[in-house]
Amino acid sequence: MRPYYPDYTAPNLVLTYGDLTVEPYRLKEQWTYRLVNGQYVSSEAREQATAYFETLTVSEKHSVKVMESGTHGTIEVRAVTSDGVVEIELSEDGSFVPLVSDEAVDYQLMLIYPENDLGLPVGEIAYDMSIYVHVSPKVHLSDMNLTQGGLLRVQIENIKPDQTVEFDQTIVDEVIQYRIDRTVYAMIPFIYWVEDGQYPFIIKLGDGEQSSVIYDSVLHVTDRAFSVQNLTVDITVAAATRNDDAYTEYHAEFMPVRQTSHDKQLWDGPFIQPIEGRLTTDYGTRRRVNGELTSYRHNGIDLAAPTGTPVKASNSGKVVFSKKLILTGNTVMIDHGLGLFTYYLHMDKRNVAVGDFVTKADIIGEVGSTGFSTGPHLHFTVSYHLTNINPLTFLEWDGEWPN
Repeated sequence: MRPYYPDYTAPNLVLTYGDLTVEPYRLKEQWTYRLVNGQYVSSEAREQATAYFETLTVSEKHSVKVMESGTHGTIEVRAVTSDGVVEIELSEDGSFVPLVSDEAVDYQLMLIYPENDLGLPVGEIAYDMSIYVHVSPKVHLSDMNLTQGGLLRVQIENIKPDQTVEFDQTIVDEVIQYRIDRTVYAMIPFIYWVEDGQYPFIIKLGDGEQSSVIYDSVLHVTDRAFSVQNLTVDITVAAATRNDDAYTEYHAEFMPVRQTSHDKQLWDGPFIQPIEGRLTTDYGTRRRVNGELTSYRHNGIDLAAPTGTPVKASNSGKVVFSKKLILTGNTVMIDHGLGLFTYYLHMDKRNVAVGDFVTKADIIGEVGSTGFSTGPHLHFTVSYHLTNINPLTFLEWDGEWPN
């Protein structure tokens, strides 16, 4: 009778995902088994299975298990990415969590039976399979309840390069987006004239010609009381600093700077108050200047302090404006990236120039009373692009995104 050799055929390698079992594409096969006379012979390579899988689609953070039909082989798995080859470590039961990428990742699987002194078969079988990880977009909001002068921070993860994000809301004319890798960052400022009430807030994901809703909720805005301040200013000072030339200069040179911002986050952690001083004018305050009610509201806070008091940068960033203006006196603006700006007005001295990079708490100037001012103080404003928000509530933020 002809001897039976159970090791004549090389073992198989399969992947299991949930209830699904698939065989990857077999690239090559080298298999040697031992005859009864002690001689080793090579078996013929098997034909490729017709039911092999080219691409396996799995959900995020779900594992795939690699199994062999033999008993003493070693399994090696490598992922081929755009950054190079990544060695995949299998758990004790042979499972691993596939890598997340914009496209399917190619995996090289090797089943190895090493040389031995036990008469066991020897060989290597190489497989190839692509695995695509389906990742759903994740939406994170900083707060659903806001007040006038607040800032809503939105972070949307797992956005593919060819996908777009659309905001359906009525708070601002346009939601400015910053995309870093697979994450979209946006902020929505609630200026002082936003009325209290409920505002529908919908986020859609555009994928080619199709669009789907990935977030649908309602924002709640509560009203706050704004005071009216009576301000008496020397007529000569008012005439010299509140005139057509002053406003023309301010709108031509200062305002456009905030339209563009660094596309990366430059700030580090929470923002700090630039000086210790007495709050003399709050955000959103209406003013009567020499008995006449102004049409605008105060766009920041005024902190009274002696002339020469050092002014600190509220956080790290790049100086994008440093000049003495007729209206605001010695003025410095810092771009903290992703649309966030702080600016410092009426200073006696400026210690920084446009292009300088400052870190949090660096001294950028000294308190003064230049421009339209009634005495030594620092006017401190926080803005998201062109929209000014409440510095006092902003300073309570830890500087982190909501995820």
